[in-house]
Amino acid sequence: MVMQWVGCLADLLGQLDPQHMELGRRSLLALISVLKQLPTEFSSGDQMDSVLKNLSAFFDLAAVPSPSMTQDEKQRMLARTRFDALGAADQLAFVALVYHLPRYPVSLLRALASCCKSPRIYSEAKSFLVDILFQRREAVDLARIVSFLVSTALAPVDANAHQQLQLVDHVCRTFVAMNLGNSLSKILAPTLAKAQAREDMNSMELHTLVLLYRTCVSSASSRSVEAQQQRSDIPAEMERELVNLSLQVLVKFCVTPSADQAATPEEIDLREQERLLVDTCVSTLAHGEANVFASFLDELLAAQQQVLVLTRRLRVLQALVRTSNLAGAFRRHLNHVSHLLQLAEEQHAGEEDVAQLVRLLRGDLELLAVGQLSENNSK
Repeated sequence: MVMQWVGCLADLLGQLDPQHMELGRRSLLALISVLKQLPTEFSSGDQMDSVLKNLSAFFDLAAVPSPSMTQDEKQRMLARTRFDALGAADQLAFVALVYHLPRYPVSLLRALASCCKSPRIYSEAKSFLVDILFQRREAVDLARIVSFLVSTALAPVDANAHQQLQLVDHVCRTFVAMNLGNSLSKILAPTLAKAQAREDMNSMELHTLVLLYRTCVSSASSRSVEAQQQRSDIPAEMERELVNLSLQVLVKFCVTPSADQAATPEEIDLREQERLLVDTCVSTLAHGEANVFASFLDELLAAQQQVLVLTRRLRVLQALVRTSNLAGAFRRHLNHVSHLLQLAEEQHAGEEDVAQLVRLLRGDLELLAVGQLSENNSK
């Protein structure tokens, strides 16, 4: 009798009237109350399968009628209320129901993932859903919860990049809290390599990748405040990918005009996104110094570059040397940087633009070595 009542309440979700939610809210509270007290023996069986199926249909925003459906079945499916029809407060309230479910079949996880990918779902509801599945992770297969989190982070977004990046950052903190160690980098390596292979990524997509790579470094590191330079146990291939990604980001965005030089609100927003991306990339280089910093410098000043390419990269290096977050890293790599500058100068002997930038950089490095260089020096 109890399960029949639970089934009726779950079925009611598909018949909610978003304009008159009083009955729906009372039914939600009743359903949560019953699920809290439900005996363990009721967590499986056909009746609970039916309840979870109804919940999957309610949360599944990607479902479309199947060609094999009859016309009546298609109409019934399209007539059902779905989660995205609710307002912001009701979305948060109905997400809370997920915490009290006894188990999480694949179909339900896919449905919940479709919510996190949808622009019609409020960001607070998405973050709450991530938190709930983290809290209930003992009831979810590890591979499935990782897949859910990755698909949430890599969801394509056409608008509101700021909110999406907040969600990505929340996903990344959740990954670190899962204490997966170096297993996280091994799990995410194929997905990140595939994502990085895409061409013409915008600043938000690049920012997402940088955050995920940094998360792998953080998860694999057991460093403490006293052990700043401990190497993270991530695959060598992932190190190379992070170096290439950092190079791509910083060469493209590190020496672009600032937001106050932009002419339109759209340009101001774009410049601000790029500035935040550069800041994240810089912090990633600092955090993963033992893994990638020297290799990044090697790639940045690689030999056999055309003069125009090299001068741009020297300006990028100059901006990085004057960045306070990397001061310690550059002090620890002074000899290496000096050697790379000497090679660049020798390769392009007689090129005044190169020689001038090298002289400026040597001056900055001398000031940095004695702790007298700030971000405002020589600007």
